[in-house]
Amino acid sequence: MFLLFVLHHYDPSKPATLSTDASDFALSGILQQPDQNGYLHPVAFHSRKFSLAEINYDIHDKELLAIVDSFRDMRPWLMGTAQPISVVCDHKNLEYFMSSHILNRRQARWSMFLSEFDFQLDWAPGSRNPADSPSRRPDFEPRRGDDVLTIQNRSLLTPYHLQRLFPSLFPNSTFPIRVSSLSTSVSNSAITTLSIDNSELLERFQHAFHEDTEWREAVVRGDPDFSAKDNIVFYKGRVFVPKSLRSEILYQRHDCVLGGHPGRTLTVSNIMRDYCWPGIYTYIRRYVAACDVCNRIKIPRHKPYGLLKPLDIPERPWKSISMDFIVKLPKSFNYDSIFVVCDRLTRAAHFIPCVEEMSAPDLAWLFVDRIFRYHGLPDSIVSDRGSLFVSNFWIALTSRLDVKTRHSTAYHPRTDGLTERTNQTLETYLRAYCSYQQDDWVDYLPLAEFVFNNTENSSTKKTPFFANHGYHPTFSPTIADISTVPAAEDLAQRLDKIHQELKAELHTSQINWFGYSVVTFVPPVLRLNSIIVVLVPTPLFEKSATILIYSVSLLIFLVYTPSFIRPF
Repeated sequence: MFLLFVLHHYDPSKPATLSTDASDFALSGILQQPDQNGYLHPVAFHSRKFSLAEINYDIHDKELLAIVDSFRDMRPWLMGTAQPISVVCDHKNLEYFMSSHILNRRQARWSMFLSEFDFQLDWAPGSRNPADSPSRRPDFEPRRGDDVLTIQNRSLLTPYHLQRLFPSLFPNSTFPIRVSSLSTSVSNSAITTLSIDNSELLERFQHAFHEDTEWREAVVRGDPDFSAKDNIVFYKGRVFVPKSLRSEILYQRHDCVLGGHPGRTLTVSNIMRDYCWPGIYTYIRRYVAACDVCNRIKIPRHKPYGLLKPLDIPERPWKSISMDFIVKLPKSFNYDSIFVVCDRLTRAAHFIPCVEEMSAPDLAWLFVDRIFRYHGLPDSIVSDRGSLFVSNFWIALTSRLDVKTRHSTAYHPRTDGLTERTNQTLETYLRAYCSYQQDDWVDYLPLAEFVFNNTENSSTKKTPFFANHGYHPTFSPTIADISTVPAAEDLAQRLDKIHQELKAELHTSQINWFGYSVVTFVPPVLRLNSIIVVLVPTPLFEKSATILIYSVSLLIFLVYTPSFIRPF
């Protein structure tokens, strides 16, 4: 008697060869090692059917999944091998997978998993790949009625298809013959495939018609919009969709690749070409509004959320200031940035040249040299979240000096709108007067500062110079000098009156802006246990998370965000 062992025990000292393959419906892997004669002998077999999701992978990902699944199944043997494992497959493009820099998320996960193993990819034709046969096991092939076959052959049931399937049901219909332009062989093949694909869907519709009671009740009431003929129910001349199949129809016409995630109106148009049911507009509107993909990828068309909440009006000039940087300018006398400081009451501004690589101690000295010596310490400073303004040195310094720092909301420049608008005005002035080389803008900064402070502000209705000093400076010859410089005894009263007028004008401006915000913005509707879609305008943001909302009071909600989302 001759006895041939099917499997050999795994020997860690010998090289290993892993042969993998994938068919349309299954994958397989065979681990082999050479025997004493040098012939490869199997050590382990692995094969399984694809899941409902995996059946839709393209051939490249199916072949790669066969490798990943085989390594996962045989991990105790293949982890930490003394020699590189030879992975044999019949898909030549996989040889470049490990060196590719462009991977989707699924491939990236697989690449991280495969990085734990020492292997090399080798190509071999299918006739020389022993894993080819196990991936085509007859017991893995989908049978009629199998979910895999149903998903592969799923299509939509339209009145045209019904006419092609059952011509006797539509003797007077005049649907266009859509396959008339095809050749005879192609036309017959298309009609045969259509009949096979839709027969099961027709059965599902008829079963759903039998289970659904909505159309029966409507017929009993005498609703003229409903009609039934030969086990097919129609509503307003279109195929009636029972409740159990409506989500599937929405998926086919909205979610799938050929649907394209259109908006509410286009989705209604796509579906009502062939189908209809009572309340279809409301159903589609709610479906599209709740679509997770649409909410993530589409630009919001609604008004921006959140009403304007203006900052408090300062009591005195230069007690509350805002600051920002204009960076990455052309080199001018070794400067490449501008430090902009604005007074929130008088709207006066200082434009100071600096360098972008400035450190936090340099910023503190620049502030003392150009701002503190003229106006003293402010009570509060409004700034963005630049690295200098949130550095430990700057925060410790302002805390030691009892100066409150008020950082703007991330990705919301409106929080420091005063400085942002001042930057725009300054940039416009410099573009108008700088040379073609744009290397002399430092020379124009003092003039730009004078022009800005000598121009009437739209919010205060006064020039910053007049709001600070009580008179207008002379900057050009006039026919008659009618400007008045107040006497010393009247200066205090005059300035106090000016400051009171500034506060009144700013208060009026805030009221006007609040009215504008009511028209332009809408308050967000927050409910307990609801999910918020956080939109962060940066291409690096690819994470998603569930946001928790807790009710503090009837008007205040506390929102907890993950650590990778900046506070707002």
